[in-house]
Amino acid sequence: MLDDVLQRCPRVVDGALQSRELSTVFQKNEVIGFYFSAHWCHPCRKLTPLLIKAYDDLRSRQQNIEIVFVSSDHSHDDFLQYFQSMPWLAVPDFPATSGLLCSLFRIWSIPTLVLLRSDGTILSHSGAHLLINRRDKFPWPDYKDPFLSKSKLLSGLALCALFGFILYFVLMAA
Repeated sequence: MLDDVLQRCPRVVDGALQSRELSTVFQKNEVIGFYFSAHWCHPCRKLTPLLIKAYDDLRSRQQNIEIVFVSSDHSHDDFLQYFQSMPWLAVPDFPATSGLLCSLFRIWSIPTLVLLRSDGTILSHSGAHLLINRRDKFPWPDYKDPFLSKSKLLSGLALCALFGFILYFVLMAA
């Protein structure tokens, strides 16, 4: 999986739009998240501050985690405006790379945070839950994502779609 990720996304940018190798990000961190989100998405804008708080908490405790924003925005200006509110990295060349990563990780809806281990294995497709609610267990060494079981793949995809709808309505009501 790591080779596929690095082939599709060799470089990322920081908040100053300075480029760096994604392979270096994997070498320096235990967990790497790919945050699929967009400025126009109301549930995304509600989730992002919660992720930032959890991310900042882990980083302040010297935990080796990095997140990469994968934009689904419609314009470069929207991407920049939204990305400036985030403390992590981003995929610089959307929509091309964003589309490739969405296909690779089978992203059906946003917001979605996919967490990978440093060796490229997928830790979770529901990374927001781990990051927000179980960050005290970082780096989640014994966690097994129920959605990654081949026997549960279809039911997992259905549950992901259902979770996306539920999250949307819960965040809209908030």
